[in-house]
Amino acid sequence: MSSLILIFLFSKFDLFIVRLIFFTLIGFSIYILLSGSDFYQKELFILPSIFVLLVNLIISIFQISLIDNSYGWIIFNIEDPNFFQAGRLSGLQGSGPNVAGAMFTFLFFIFLANYFNTKKIVYFISSLIAVFLIFVTYSRGSYLAIFLCTLLFFVMKDFSFNKLAKSVFVIFIPFLLFLYFGNSQILLKETDREYLNNIAVDNLKLTSGLGGGNYIEEIYGNYLLSINPEILENSLNIILNEVELGITPEEYRDSDVKFFMGTSGSGYELLQNSFVVDECEYDRRTCQYQRIDSSILSKFTSILLKIDLAESLKLVNDSLCIDTSAFITRIEFACFVESNKVQILNQNVNIFEFIDIEDLETQRQMSFIRSNYFFVECEGSTKYACPNREMSVGELASIIEKVTIKRNILPIENFTSYCSECSYLSVDGFVKIVYDKYQGILPRSTISFYTSKDGINWEIVGSKRTTGEVLNFNINNAYLEIGGHSDGQSFGNTFLGANIKKLMIKDKNKIEEISFIKKNLGEDYFVFKPNTFDNYTSNITFEQEGIKLFRPNKYWLAIENSYDFQNDFEITMEISFPELPWEKQTLISNTSRATNQHQSWRIDINDGRFFLRWADEEGSIKDSYVLGDKSLRSGILSQKEGSLISKDSPIVDPSFLSQLTTAHNGYLTFSVEFGLIWSIFLFSIFIYIFRKIYSNINKQNYEIIIFLTLIIFLITNLTNDMLYSPDIYLLFVLCLALNYLPITDSEFKKS
Repeated sequence: MSSLILIFLFSKFDLFIVRLIFFTLIGFSIYILLSGSDFYQKELFILPSIFVLLVNLIISIFQISLIDNSYGWIIFNIEDPNFFQAGRLSGLQGSGPNVAGAMFTFLFFIFLANYFNTKKIVYFISSLIAVFLIFVTYSRGSYLAIFLCTLLFFVMKDFSFNKLAKSVFVIFIPFLLFLYFGNSQILLKETDREYLNNIAVDNLKLTSGLGGGNYIEEIYGNYLLSINPEILENSLNIILNEVELGITPEEYRDSDVKFFMGTSGSGYELLQNSFVVDECEYDRRTCQYQRIDSSILSKFTSILLKIDLAESLKLVNDSLCIDTSAFITRIEFACFVESNKVQILNQNVNIFEFIDIEDLETQRQMSFIRSNYFFVECEGSTKYACPNREMSVGELASIIEKVTIKRNILPIENFTSYCSECSYLSVDGFVKIVYDKYQGILPRSTISFYTSKDGINWEIVGSKRTTGEVLNFNINNAYLEIGGHSDGQSFGNTFLGANIKKLMIKDKNKIEEISFIKKNLGEDYFVFKPNTFDNYTSNITFEQEGIKLFRPNKYWLAIENSYDFQNDFEITMEISFPELPWEKQTLISNTSRATNQHQSWRIDINDGRFFLRWADEEGSIKDSYVLGDKSLRSGILSQKEGSLISKDSPIVDPSFLSQLTTAHNGYLTFSVEFGLIWSIFLFSIFIYIFRKIYSNINKQNYEIIIFLTLIIFLITNLTNDMLYSPDIYLLFVLCLALNYLPITDSEFKKS
């Protein structure tokens, strides 16, 4: 208690510490209440928790899902699932399956201890129910806690090596049988823990922290800019006002007008390659929400006017259009562009009437940039100019896309002043896909994606991906499709826009390499009309020692398929993108129906992330048959100076807001929020208390098992923020109270 009060004082009266103090006082009150009671009265205090087990047992048996599939039984979206695939138990406490698993683990040990003490069958049955509930939470942290505490029990209870070996054997053999003959996904599925822990370690400070409850907003603040504030509020209870975010103008705070910020992938890559903006530390969309300052405007001006950077910097600093604020507004940008009378721009202005502008001079300046494609819409009706809103990098990128890439008003040559050797409108490199049917001795398949500048030195994009089980692809010996699927149909406009130079495929039997040059057409590869197997006889575009693929496609690219994709294989592509794909595009697929066979698999790329999709036995590629996502694990294919590189993936997709979370390690999360020294201090106090309790216990089964409930807290706090869970911390202080209540030999005899 004194340690928490000390931390409370040094944390400037943090409310989370107040909660811990309050719950600790509850535990102390329980100790005072029960200290004068006999064992029967202590039993009465524990027995009501059986009701919790029974309610959750009913929920599990009947798979009762509550409140948008968030409480009770979480149903998995799988067609015709078996028992293991039907879902998992989340409980009614509202903190998810891992907290539920920890709670049932505490109850399992409490009831087991009472059974050893009283031999009452109700405790034995309750223990069995608790074990079942732990199992269906599929919480690996709870499994680990039971395994380690079981070993500790035999170590503490008349330790002998033979007993320990037997207990390990009894536990380990069922584990292996379940791993290889049960549903391996439960134990071998992917986890984000490593990434979340690394983020926490990067934000550790010795004596100070972010403050209780501030972890997500402080660490992920830049990511939140790219996510709809309504989604953030509903999913994470984070309230970000669009006015404060700079999206909605102040004067429209209470209106129903929906404002937005423009972005452009190709335009942004040009800005990065020419060093107008710094290299993006997040993803392209998030970085484009950053604001333009005088430095960025000066670099852009030097490209626009083809002048030296020092001269453009003086122009910006001396301009009467720009005030002393940190960032450039849209009207300041319009005024500045117009005042410099850029030769490539049309000086004849078509005046537009904007709803949010009354001043004629401002109306004319905004109309000037709109007439010259230097204007980016800020609202869907196109009637608003948002003149006083700070201009974003994404809006400048959108301008670049319009005036350089689409209309060539601002020549691409102007951008070479900052990097003459850089590749513009071209991102070159190698991509490699590595599929392992079995990951060593583990019964699960993995797929990894790599990139390289030279085809020799490779870096992984994200991490190895796995479903936790062995994948079996349909056999399909029809054509392999490069840059599309379903015989060039590529539904949803998922054609690949790129220049394909070389392809190398390695299976367990052979290695073959294909160069997509003109002389190899008709021998090593084929070009067909979309949705047919008729040769494409019109103009085929060959450039940069490869064949160019278009979106939408003019033709589709095929190679004969004599490869074994039922076992390990590798696919390497030398490729050149006009820009990194923002929308879904297919790299390569085994989905042709030329021989009336079922679709097998395909590799897509979407917003720099790789995806493996495969078909079921009937040849249907379903949404659940996919490896890859827009999460921490995915990594991101990016570019630097026109070459492909790999970067860590931020979280920007609303589907993965669950990863906008803490370290899922109570020790690390507390250290980040309050400082490493205070974390070590607090948990050292806990360990000191546990050691003192251990030194006083007898070798009775009851006392050993009740002591192990404290160890459960330490173990589960490694895999989740159990210190932050009210349910678990209350159970912990209850168990602490029970450990401080010694049971005399006479009480054991009476019970």
